[in-house]
Amino acid sequence: MNSKLLKSILLGMLIVLCMSVTMAAEVTEDTTSEVAIPSEENSYDNTLNNIESDNVEQVTQTRSYNPISTDTVINDSTWDNQAYDVTSNVKITTNITQSNNIAFRLNGNNITIDGLNIVNDNTTPICISIASGSSDIKIINNNIAINNNASTETRAVYMFNATNVYVTNNTFDICAVPQSSGWDNSTGVWLENMKVSAVKEELSNKVTINNNVITVSKSVSSGDYFSSTDAITVKKSENSLIDNNTITMSGSAYLYAISASYYCNNITAINNIINLTGNNYICGIQFSSTSNSKARNNQISGTCTATSGNCPSYEAFAYGIISVTGTWGASNSEAVGNIIENNNVTLDSTVAYAYELSNAENNIINNNIATVTGNVVMALGIYNSSNNNITDNTFKVIGNTTDLNDYIYEAVYPETTGIKIVDYSSNIIIDNNSITVTDTTNNNSTYCVILEELCDSIDVTNNVLYSSDPQIRQGDDSVRDDTGMQNKYNNR
Repeated sequence: MNSKLLKSILLGMLIVLCMSVTMAAEVTEDTTSEVAIPSEENSYDNTLNNIESDNVEQVTQTRSYNPISTDTVINDSTWDNQAYDVTSNVKITTNITQSNNIAFRLNGNNITIDGLNIVNDNTTPICISIASGSSDIKIINNNIAINNNASTETRAVYMFNATNVYVTNNTFDICAVPQSSGWDNSTGVWLENMKVSAVKEELSNKVTINNNVITVSKSVSSGDYFSSTDAITVKKSENSLIDNNTITMSGSAYLYAISASYYCNNITAINNIINLTGNNYICGIQFSSTSNSKARNNQISGTCTATSGNCPSYEAFAYGIISVTGTWGASNSEAVGNIIENNNVTLDSTVAYAYELSNAENNIINNNIATVTGNVVMALGIYNSSNNNITDNTFKVIGNTTDLNDYIYEAVYPETTGIKIVDYSSNIIIDNNSITVTDTTNNNSTYCVILEELCDSIDVTNNVLYSSDPQIRQGDDSVRDDTGMQNKYNNR
């Protein structure tokens, strides 16, 4: 292959990688940043009730299923190394300290699994699966540890088309091979793989995931540059409550703590404590193609480090909470009516965005705290969004501006600032916020608010603005408007 043709092919692949409005955690499902992996969300049907999923995971085990149809107590080790098919009106408990390589497939109504201590390996990497049509399921008070060193699907709990499910007061420790993803050279298509998370709900309704302690880490390396894991995955679902969970993650190129995507509706993520340690890309909560949802009272901290040019995103990227349209080139916003309030996000990364809106409409970002440090960092980035209110937030930004790799991509290009709004965004109110921005590189170009690319009807009023680099700018002097449009400022 001659060098010109090779360069053309590589350039084409880079353009495809950078076209995604958001990054894919569950590669065709979860999307957050535009850094490296393309989304294929435009390929699926926007229908919650269509159970013909584009990526239905058929949960299979290597052993035959043993039926359980009455209340059952696990009382010795003869239950180990077995898989069980559980029907309606059954409660499963235990009087032993541990079960090994045990799996349950729940297929019915009014089923409870309570108080089990389960340790599985690669022979049983899916512990509890809830079949389509099941309802009134309780997974409570269990300890489930899975250590899977094979490149296979790994879940503590997986549900498909289920209703009224409670996953409560459990401890889930998932140690797995980060899911490989990338190009299949034999077919020339992007592999649709993302099969590692503690809990996944798909096409489900009225699911509560609360008071759980979740740890997700790497067992062995997948050897894949674009490896990815979730802690809680919500896909094509509605009316879910994700409350008061403690999530700790590390070990793959892309980390997503709570990921809702594929036209979810009314997802509420509140009171969660999230700690992320990454070496390429991290994200606390993402609402991708998700509407009428809330992220409230969450505490997110993350550190992401990488050597420039030596990671999939070319630089280390960190995100706190985002609300984005996941379909590339969507004609209408798919992130409508979301509320992000009373959250506290602390990030330290080469590039960081505490909060981000991308193709989002009628969103509210209210009374949040952001503390971001790194090289090129901001509290809030807004891309091609309209009718959003940004009020009563406290943002503290400390950057050490440096040159970034030429190949990075983000719709809101990295810049050390408080709020940056780009690309035809309109009708946005930025009111009564406190924003402090410090750039330690003495570049004399640091601002608290930046408006670019024909942003119109942006009202920046009643904010306390202070930027230093070391030149001090305060109030309206700390607003940079490059648009020439009808925007308003009245700040101190």
